[in-house]
Amino acid sequence: MARVHPWTARRLLGRLLSEGREGVGRSPERVEDVTGVSGRTVRRLEEGTTLRPRLVTVESLANFYGLDPDFVRQLVVWGDIEGDELDRRIGDLAAERFGDAARDVAGDVDDPVPWLAMRLARAGRRTGTPAWGTGRVHPLAALAANSGIEFPELDELLSDLERLDRRRIQLVRELVRELRVAQDKERSDAPINR
Repeated sequence: MARVHPWTARRLLGRLLSEGREGVGRSPERVEDVTGVSGRTVRRLEEGTTLRPRLVTVESLANFYGLDPDFVRQLVVWGDIEGDELDRRIGDLAAERFGDAARDVAGDVDDPVPWLAMRLARAGRRTGTPAWGTGRVHPLAALAANSGIEFPELDELLSDLERLDRRRIQLVRELVRELRVAQDKERSDAPINR
């Protein structure tokens, strides 16, 4: 595999996250509104300047962008691996997942490493799951789709939740916490039947 640019795994991770964010059409600040990952952190990850990215952070972004969190996690683990070694590892993963012809096809593009990496990142997405990056509620929608639970009102509820702004979502969280406290109090005050 010919190398046009000397990539490190960290820079490649930044490129994938940047393309993923562009794919959902959100600014770093809008990503923060949805994922809770600060816009500043999003930018640093995309620039490749974060030396030790937190797995939970990159997995959250990967899930929001519709990228394979396992592949993104692998790039974090590889960290400073670069050049021919990175080319070989990406090529091996692509051949394993797509067949040996993947390397030949990648040879036809100007910069095969990020091209193959993006295909690997996109390939891990399960079919049948809702489109990612559509808003705050995508993990809930994916959980419902993957669990096989039939809940006809879910689409309407998710749509309503999607329209809530940050302040209202905080109010909903506070209400849920208060309901849990009240429920726990009721349980503790209930007489024990033996």
